[in-house]
Amino acid sequence: MRRWLLLASWLALAGCHDAPQTPAAGGLMAAKPVAADLMAPTLDPPTTFVHEVRLSEAEADAVSGGPAKAVCRALLRAGGEGLAAAVASDFAGRGPGSAGEPVALGDERLSLVHLPPGPPGDGAAFVAAVNRLSERFAAVEYCKLKPRQFRLINGGEAWAEFDFALNGHLADGQRAAAHGRPRGRLRKGATGWQWMAFDPGPIDLVATPRPWFVDVSAQTGVELVRAAETEQAVTEKTDDRSLETIGGVAVVDFDRDGRDDFMAWNRRRTLQVFVNDGRGGFRRILDPIPPIAVGLFQLLVDLDGDGREELVSTEVLDCADGQGTLGLFVRTEDGFAPGPKGALSFATPCGAYDQLTFQHVTAADVDRDGDLDLFVSGFSNRHSKGLRHNLFRSSDGEQNRLFINQGGLRFTEEAQARGLDGRRFSYSAEFFDYDEDGDVDLLVTNDYGPNEVFQNDGIGRFHRAVRTPLIENGQSMGVTVADLDRDGFFDVYVSNMYSKAGNRIVPLMEPDLTPETYQALLGLARGNSFYR
Repeated sequence: MRRWLLLASWLALAGCHDAPQTPAAGGLMAAKPVAADLMAPTLDPPTTFVHEVRLSEAEADAVSGGPAKAVCRALLRAGGEGLAAAVASDFAGRGPGSAGEPVALGDERLSLVHLPPGPPGDGAAFVAAVNRLSERFAAVEYCKLKPRQFRLINGGEAWAEFDFALNGHLADGQRAAAHGRPRGRLRKGATGWQWMAFDPGPIDLVATPRPWFVDVSAQTGVELVRAAETEQAVTEKTDDRSLETIGGVAVVDFDRDGRDDFMAWNRRRTLQVFVNDGRGGFRRILDPIPPIAVGLFQLLVDLDGDGREELVSTEVLDCADGQGTLGLFVRTEDGFAPGPKGALSFATPCGAYDQLTFQHVTAADVDRDGDLDLFVSGFSNRHSKGLRHNLFRSSDGEQNRLFINQGGLRFTEEAQARGLDGRRFSYSAEFFDYDEDGDVDLLVTNDYGPNEVFQNDGIGRFHRAVRTPLIENGQSMGVTVADLDRDGFFDVYVSNMYSKAGNRIVPLMEPDLTPETYQALLGLARGNSFYR
């Protein structure tokens, strides 16, 4: 939520309806009191509400920790008596339905039931309906009911729409998960917020007779070796949300025997290769390259056409005379050895080069000369995220890099010369023939700015595509390109940030934004995207 509060603060200084589309840096948003919405307790969103972000968010947190939590405690059977106290005496609404229609999925491993809302009733009927939903489960292990939209109404009332999830085991032993988007109307009294009305909407209940995946790490010899101190540090940084990325995993055929192996790594700490022994186990190779050379991403690929893969690391290993160098390692009989010195060098200031961060690398023959070139996604440097950093449209990230293969494991960095000049905190990229003209184009996903599609002119020079939905701004993290529906055309799946706080905050600021900026900001919070 901190990212969204910062964004709200900046947008507050962008002006009112004539605000520019690109938000500027700035301070806190001013309060915008409005007249109370006097309509009866209905579950349609109110048309007038409090627009002051911090006040609204504080009450959203109170609802989340009060009546919403009381519903989950009842479902978890951890104090259901508290739900009755969280329901107003004049409550009028619906609880979850107890019977629904099965939906045919064509897969015997899954069953799906749509549970419609129950009949209208008072507070006691609502509590009873919640308890009946809990009783469908032999054990409830997880419950979430968090506001994804929230409207604070002057006069001590509020409206909210929630993300709902419930996981556990049914009485017949099946693993089950319930999901929905309920709405509620609430009133704040002397003892806190209470439910005035509730509508669960349709709830999807998915069940499977057995787990699709079973953790067999210990039995197969797959264990990521990390010091206890490292484990503790990772846990602490994850808990306080100060950790962005620390490493990854990739499936490869490391020993070229036709079986899937995999690599797992932590940046600047360890790379471990797990080689499939063909008998249901794995043999571990520890530190095939020096720990200090392990980047946020590793790519195993044959770059010189000799039938043996090289290992490319996104870690900057050295910098001298204004030239930084990424890691390139060649295969040996028992691991890897450093490749040609300076093979992946690029121009950069050498001060604090250890603060250069590259998130991803992918390979394709961009100039159609018969060998593979490399695109490296630049993320940040020592000057990134300074006082003028813009969460909406940034330009202070590390430069993306394009290494053109000159043969003999020698490359020249030519990103800007060939039209790939992004600095938007790129997380990942994929080459594919976007415009179906026979060459590879490039889709780059960015964290702090719109994604980018670069079209290849056929000889490895690129220009930005400007009319495509793929360049939406979604604070994107990853991308997969494949023909998922087997219709002969590429489909694109982009992983974006989903933010309940963003979905709550952006509507509060609509009066201060142009329609274009409003829609763009809603897009930042909506979650993943699928294009076909």
